[in-house]
Amino acid sequence: MFLFAMAIIALIGNYYYVSIFASYRICTLGRKYVGVVMGTSPYTPRGFENPFFTERLEMVIHLYNDGVLERLIISGVSEPYYDEVGRMKEVIINAGVPDSIIVVDTQGTRTWKSVQFVLKRYSTDSIAFISQNFHSERAVFLASQVGLNACYFPMSSRITPMLLLRELLSRFRAQLDILLWKIRSKGGLK
Repeated sequence: MFLFAMAIIALIGNYYYVSIFASYRICTLGRKYVGVVMGTSPYTPRGFENPFFTERLEMVIHLYNDGVLERLIISGVSEPYYDEVGRMKEVIINAGVPDSIIVVDTQGTRTWKSVQFVLKRYSTDSIAFISQNFHSERAVFLASQVGLNACYFPMSSRITPMLLLRELLSRFRAQLDILLWKIRSKGGLK
């Protein structure tokens, strides 16, 4: 029981650590960014419109119209019967964002993979993550740990109990991703 309690305390402590870390990395208007919109399904499991999907794309359109985005990476899953990035790209192009500034990352199955994609291609740019706060905080934390100049634009803070549990575990996994990346970058663990 003691170990279980300690594990819960560690998960909660890590959750708040990442949130506090990211709170100092809020993007500002008046600059140009490489935006990274994180993938999510357009629909909920029950078939309704996914408010997270809608909110992310509305933010992309708003930022583009304000002249903030010089490039936009759409990162997510693209499979024959489930295509997050294809649907996201379709919506933002229909809203007036030009295809010429869009880069598609179809391997963004996890936030860590999206960060790695950005690191390989845009390591010297200012990176702005576009997702709900809980997700953007984790993305900014990961990106900052690998040397990217990353921030996020605040959005919705809504989070369900199941999503909170998932995020607690995702932030723990983020710490492991960073630890393993640092070990590999120093020549350990091939």
